[in-house]
Amino acid sequence: MTSDKQTEANRLNAQHSTGPRSDEGKARSSRNALKTGIDSESLILPGEDPAELEALRAEYYALHQPVTPEERDTVDAAVVAVWLMRRFRRMEAQLTQHEIDTTEKLDTANPLGHIFSQASGKFLRLQTRMNAAERSFHRNSDRLAILKSRRVPAEPVVEPQPDPPSPDPEPA
Repeated sequence: MTSDKQTEANRLNAQHSTGPRSDEGKARSSRNALKTGIDSESLILPGEDPAELEALRAEYYALHQPVTPEERDTVDAAVVAVWLMRRFRRMEAQLTQHEIDTTEKLDTANPLGHIFSQASGKFLRLQTRMNAAERSFHRNSDRLAILKSRRVPAEPVVEPQPDPPSPDPEPA
């Protein structure tokens, strides 16, 4: 339990920590709680085009035509996995370029080997995320196939048949 003196000291210290004041600081801190997956507010990061994600989503919906909420959730999860796989491939290229640009005394005869030996932990963490996204995509693709196979077939539409023509009456 805190004493009155500690509580008062905490109040005074809190006055010095009021958060960012500049627009740049506020923008930076707004991304502090950025989460991925179901807790994320947005799949779009700075530099990514929301229209590309929407086009990807539309393409998958057109291809799979989900009917049930479970099918829609599964298609959505597959789209997220594909989006992340694409992002991780861009990140790998950017990480490679960053390591080349910032490595002192780069072995120009073997630059990729040199940067990998220097930054293998970074590449390993990225590869782990890439593998997880790929597994998620395949798991959701398999699940979608199962869900679609369980669909109840629609009743065939039977067109009403016109009454057969009545036979010609015989002349009397």
